[in-house]
Amino acid sequence: MRHTIGSTTHHYIKILLTPLSPHPAPPDELALRHMLTRTLDEMHGLAGGAIYLDILALLPADSSSSKNDNAREAVLRVGAEHAQILLSALAGATPCSMSFGDQSYAVRTLGSAGVLAALGSDGRAWAAEEE
Repeated sequence: MRHTIGSTTHHYIKILLTPLSPHPAPPDELALRHMLTRTLDEMHGLAGGAIYLDILALLPADSSSSKNDNAREAVLRVGAEHAQILLSALAGATPCSMSFGDQSYAVRTLGSAGVLAALGSDGRAWAAEEE
């Protein structure tokens, strides 16, 4: 594969998950991965939705994004060739929600870029969360 200067192999997507359930619980990484996999399968089928993705961060939502204390922002990384597959699955989630067990979450795409820094997030918050 030939790369030109400025080309990227990954694409980054930032999403907001807001609980819809009467007794909300914030999603964990396993629940998020399950919801994303099911959403991809529903939209693109088992073969078309079988893409590799990384959950780089799952943190409490910024107060400017959501007033819900249990809302979470997630940053996802996919191969650049699979970005449109994931974005279309997120946009087509019915009815703009995903669920895991008895919990349902509204999902909204906050940003999408070929470079992580372009999402406008402060990486120091993620580093502090991992420590």
